Amino acid sequence: MKIAIYSSHFRPSIGGMEAIAEMLAEEFQRCGHEVVVLTETTYDGKDEFPFPVMRHPSRMALLAACRRCDVILAMPLALHSLPILLASGRPVFIRHPSPLGNDARLRPVDRLKRFVARFTNNIVQSRYMASVVRNAVIIRNPYDDKTFFTSDMPRSTDLLFVGRLSPVKGCDTLIEAFAGVADEFPEVRLNIVGVGDFRDTLEQLVAQHELSTRVTFMGPKRGDELAEIMRRHKVLVVPSRYHEPFGIVALEGLGCGCLPIVSRHGGLVDAIGPHGLTFENGDADDLERCLRRVLQEPGLSAELLQGVEGHLREHEKNPVAQRYLDVLSERVKQ
Repeated sequence: MKIAIYSSHFRPSIGGMEAIAEMLAEEFQRCGHEVVVLTETTYDGKDEFPFPVMRHPSRMALLAACRRCDVILAMPLALHSLPILLASGRPVFIRHPSPLGNDARLRPVDRLKRFVARFTNNIVQSRYMASVVRNAVIIRNPYDDKTFFTSDMPRSTDLLFVGRLSPVKGCDTLIEAFAGVADEFPEVRLNIVGVGDFRDTLEQLVAQHELSTRVTFMGPKRGDELAEIMRRHKVLVVPSRYHEPFGIVALEGLGCGCLPIVSRHGGLVDAIGPHGLTFENGDADDLERCLRRVLQEPGLSAELLQGVEGHLREHEKNPVAQRYLDVLSERVKQ
C-alpha cells in the first residue's frame, strides 16, 4: 500500500503524537509499504528519515500527495485539513490522540469535531477514548521497546514523576502525597522529570512542606537518558488529574521495570493493565495510601509485575503497526 500519514505536529516537535507518527511510519516502511509523512511542522535542517517528509505543504500540494496514496492516516482530527484529505477520494482514518474537548466545558469547535467524527473512520487507543469517540476501532499505543527495556541494575526506592509540569498532570497531588509519607520513610526521595510553566508553583509547594532536600527537579529528559533514569527507579507515579487518553509514559515505565501508580479514570488503566496500582484522580490521600503500600510491602512490585512481558509484547511497535495495517488494508480492499 501507499500510505500517507498526516500528522499536524512532527519531529523536531516533541510529544506523544509526534513519536507515534514516526514509529508507525518506520514500521509501515519496514513491512514493505510506501510511506509519506505530511506535517505542518517546519524545520530548517535536513530530514534524515527512511521515508519522505513533506512539511507545511500548500493545499494543492497536500491534495496531490494524498491522491498519490491508497489510504490516509491522519492525527488528530484537524478541521482545516480534513476537507482536503477527503477531497482526495482516498479512505481517511482519523487517529484521535485526545477526547475532542472536555465534557464539562465543550467549546463550539469541540462539538463540531465530535459531530464530524460520527462520519469518519476512527481509531482510538483506549476504552476510555472509545467511550467518547463513536464508531472507533481500539488500537493500543506502541512504545519504543528498543529504548525502554528493563535491566539488572540496582534500583532505588525513590519515587519518579515524568511529565509536563502543568496543573492537569497532577504533580502537585504527588508532592502532597509524598509529604504525607516523608517522615515515615526518611530514605525515600522524589525525582521530577519534566518542564513547564507550573514548576515555580511546584517548587513553592515543596518548600512549604520543607522537602527541598528530598525533591529534585531534573528538567526535561527523553530517549536513552530518560530510560536510564527509569531503570534506576522502582516506582513511577503518573498522577494526572484529568482523564488521560492513554499515557505512554506509564507504558515506558513498565518497559523499564518500574511499578506504575496511576490515576484510575481515563486511559492509564489500559496502559498498565493489571500491572500497577490506581488511585482516584486528584486525591492526594488515596495516592498517599498507594505510596505507603509500595514502600511497606517490598514484594508487591514483583507480584504485580508478574506476566508483564505479555502485556508489553502487545504494545511493541511491530504488533501495533500490523494491527493498523490490517485495519487500513481491509478498508482499501472494499
